[in-house]
Amino acid sequence: MSKLNVDTIEPEGATTTLTLGASGDTVTIPSGATIDASAGTATGFGKVVQVVNTQTGAVITGTTISPHGDTIPQNDEGNEVMTLAITPTNSSNKLRIEVDIATYANSAATELTTAALFQDSTAGAIAAAVMTEATGGYNNSFGLSHYMTAGTTSETTFKVRLGSHQAGTITFNGTASTRQMGGVLSSGITITEIEV
Repeated sequence: MSKLNVDTIEPEGATTTLTLGASGDTVTIPSGATIDASAGTATGFGKVVQVVNTQTGAVITGTTISPHGDTIPQNDEGNEVMTLAITPTNSSNKLRIEVDIATYANSAATELTTAALFQDSTAGAIAAAVMTEATGGYNNSFGLSHYMTAGTTSETTFKVRLGSHQAGTITFNGTASTRQMGGVLSSGITITEIEV
């Protein structure tokens, strides 16, 4: 049995590749990653640093329009339904933001429902998704996912706004403005910080 004893492996260039014996198996260490054997740690390998989550079964109704077309949703369109804050540990790390939404459109007039994701007080959405139904009057679940560089080590808040493309009522976590399924029909945001 072969054994390699080192305290730290740290790439000098873009990557370092270790070739293991006659089999040709390799271990690639990306730039910025280190293996510290003495501390028993490794960094820079896509490790999950933290996960924050909010989940709610609270019913919210709204009538504020979120226009459907080739414009970025704005933070005065639709109705705010959820928020979640995170304080990244490193501004270079990545944030994976996943949003799940349970909604009900009361008529065909509200057949296009937009969910838009905002960060802090920035006016324009950083991501959006649209749910379409043919006639209205049905419960639906849909979601959106966004992946970004954290860009800060200060607390930052992500907000979800929900609205239809025309006048009408949208029910968040319910049906026709009333709760369904005892509050377990719910929506949520999960943010995962990933080390790079």
